[in-house]
Amino acid sequence: MQNLEVGRLAVVAIGVLVVLLVFVFLIRSCGGSSTASKNQDYVDAVKEQVLSKSDQASHQLQDVFEAPRPLKAQAAVTNVGRALDLEKQALSTAEKIQPTKQAEPYHPSLIEALSFRVTGLECLQKGMAQAYRSKPPVAGGKLLVPCTQRLLASDVVYTDRYAARLNNALADAGVDARVPTSAFLPPKLQGTVTPAGMGLVLQRLKPGAVKGLHGMSLDTVIVQTGGKSITLRPGGDVNQVPASTDLVFVVSATNGSNFQEFNVPVTIRLGTGKNAPSKKATIDQVGPGDTATVEVTGLTTDASSLDFGSDVKVTVAVGPVPGERNASNNRAVYTVAFLVPT
Repeated sequence: MQNLEVGRLAVVAIGVLVVLLVFVFLIRSCGGSSTASKNQDYVDAVKEQVLSKSDQASHQLQDVFEAPRPLKAQAAVTNVGRALDLEKQALSTAEKIQPTKQAEPYHPSLIEALSFRVTGLECLQKGMAQAYRSKPPVAGGKLLVPCTQRLLASDVVYTDRYAARLNNALADAGVDARVPTSAFLPPKLQGTVTPAGMGLVLQRLKPGAVKGLHGMSLDTVIVQTGGKSITLRPGGDVNQVPASTDLVFVVSATNGSNFQEFNVPVTIRLGTGKNAPSKKATIDQVGPGDTATVEVTGLTTDASSLDFGSDVKVTVAVGPVPGERNASNNRAVYTVAFLVPT
């Protein structure tokens, strides 16, 4: 009887232990799930309520700096003001978000990055009219450089002190959520942090600038295929190119004008007729006298559709850009014979 009683007590003890282990597991599971859920909600709020507004502000400013036509000073100030309003909304929203335990040490850096964006846009709004009046344009550019430098600083603070550190903390906590990247001043506009670069933008924007010399010229077209680079020769020469499904056309063009040009279109057409396949790419920006290069892909995704051995006319065109009057050197036609791949 004594042994039977001991056995019963052992069974009860084991049962209690199992219940405790299950209870602890459930607590930990719920706690982990709660942590993941809270962090996901935080990341979603930053992405959808804060960064979406900040991205809109960035695009609004890009539309000013890259305007295809000259803008009057007041129009530029007004448009910068719209970007400023959007960025203020982003900052105000970020200040109201309650960070999670993992985000709490780094949330102030998000506020700091957005504050740099607000002060940078305020600086542009206040200084734009005077910069327009300054001569030469580089003098106006010098006035606005402290503004664009704040915008660039915002990207550094966001990347290094907020996103990178927070994402590492989330990974250490076993949370899958991640905050995205955010760049207010894209690479093609980072030249505006120097007086010369900002001066080129002002030179384009001022009324009457479009009446000056504008023009792009096509330089070279190189086809990259199968580890080879073939420079195409225009005119009557036949260029033999091994066919592949991933041909890359590397197009170089020079800005022969006195102005910085943005978003220069580059088009390649394979063959003739309205149904001939074509692809486009864009040169983000190129300064006066500078040469830029862009890659065009996707023209020959299906090598079986190529007419091997037959001559194909390949037309390459650059621009034209606003204000360009002479486009005779913007395009070239190349005769290409695609060879069966070996």
